Amino acid sequence: MSDAEFGALVSAKHRKVEGRGKADIGGRLRVATILRNAGIVSSAAPERIAGSTNEVWRAGEFVIRVGSVPGAKRLRREALLVNYLPWGVNYPTVVACGVEPFGEWLIVRNRSGLPFSEAWSSMDRPTRRRIVHELGRAVKEIHETKLASETIDELAFDPTSAFSIPHMLPASRLVDSLQKSRDLPWMDVGLVDALIEKTREVADAFKGSGSFGLVHGDLHFENVLVRDGNLTSVLDFEWCRPGPGEIDLDVLARFCEHPDLTVGGASKVDRDSYRPVLGWLNEGYPELFLAPNLRERLMLCALAAEVPWLSAMPPTGPASQLPAFHPVNRLRELLDSGTSAERLGWVATGI
Repeated sequence: MSDAEFGALVSAKHRKVEGRGKADIGGRLRVATILRNAGIVSSAAPERIAGSTNEVWRAGEFVIRVGSVPGAKRLRREALLVNYLPWGVNYPTVVACGVEPFGEWLIVRNRSGLPFSEAWSSMDRPTRRRIVHELGRAVKEIHETKLASETIDELAFDPTSAFSIPHMLPASRLVDSLQKSRDLPWMDVGLVDALIEKTREVADAFKGSGSFGLVHGDLHFENVLVRDGNLTSVLDFEWCRPGPGEIDLDVLARFCEHPDLTVGGASKVDRDSYRPVLGWLNEGYPELFLAPNLRERLMLCALAAEVPWLSAMPPTGPASQLPAFHPVNRLRELLDSGTSAERLGWVATGI
């Protein structure tokens, strides 16, 4: 596995499906089964489109997402959660959801537009900036959405799973996970000790913040649709839940630091063109950047995203022989160089 492939696997968004529109007999049979059982007749043959953790298809006016994780209820949970989303995200209309032997599925109406990441290279700087402003206002609406406690309980992820959601908080869970990682073969115990010390140092970063609104949980430009220079929809809320808004800032910063790991495709991705994004987001949603301990909050979010991967992808040799994007090396970089936002120059320079 190359460094790029490994990086895509452990990035905030998992590896993107390539080869849009290619023949996929198994996938077409799955989609046909889903549409038949949902009582839907499509005006066009299904076409495979961009996907990450889910298999995604477009069939005429419908988009079908198929999850293959056994027992998962993320898509069915999303179908319930969208009833509480703010108007500003313009989420597509849910048509149906369900589960088959091969996995769960969700059908929504197709929302016109291209992923922001796909349209990015053809846009000038002012257009990019304006859309990021629009995205900032939509994200602000998400973060200001608070659910009743009974609704939170209904939509909760499985608390028994150590890797149930990205950004495994609170800090106590991270420390427990790090303690267990000591016994992994080839694990650098000195690194584990340093990570535990850093986690405890920032553990109270959100203390006194009060109750949290929703976070998107997977905020990057593959999940944002644009058309004619405007934002048309924010998609994929399967990781949405109450939490600190800095989670979304951390995910977006990760994407902007290494967009090539998520965007994929044949065209070369200009990483430098994404460096201004956090500054533009600040213009559209300045409240997200106002915490006096923003650096500590982002560090805790970054640790919460990276630490679970140690048990999911344990080292198979010394760090020098592991891919650059292996969790061991990513965590060492986090301690040595700070978060993605800092490496992009945001926290350090106050752009």
